[in-house]
Amino acid sequence: MDKSTTLDDIQQRGFVSCGVVVAPGFVEQPTPDTFAGIDVDLCRAVAAGIFGATTQEDPDEYIDYNIMTYAERWEALQSKKVDLLAASTTHTMERDVFIPEVE
Repeated sequence: MDKSTTLDDIQQRGFVSCGVVVAPGFVEQPTPDTFAGIDVDLCRAVAAGIFGATTQEDPDEYIDYNIMTYAERWEALQSKKVDLLAASTTHTMERDVFIPEVE
């Protein structure tokens, strides 16, 4: 049984696979090769934390942006197509804690 963690997978692969939904202010794509917005900044912060990327380097070399719809994001995360969702995802008790006896 493989006991590797998501962090192990990211470090071995050399980049974070970040799931994003294009939305003004959150994720914008001014050109086909560039991304901007608050969700993009979250992906960059995670990559910087993992790989020690500095502002002197291009943080996007450590990120694979996967553009998806809101409907696709949970399946992509569950199937490990992406490592991180940066797309208007809220916390709920049901998502964070599942206790079968308490329903």
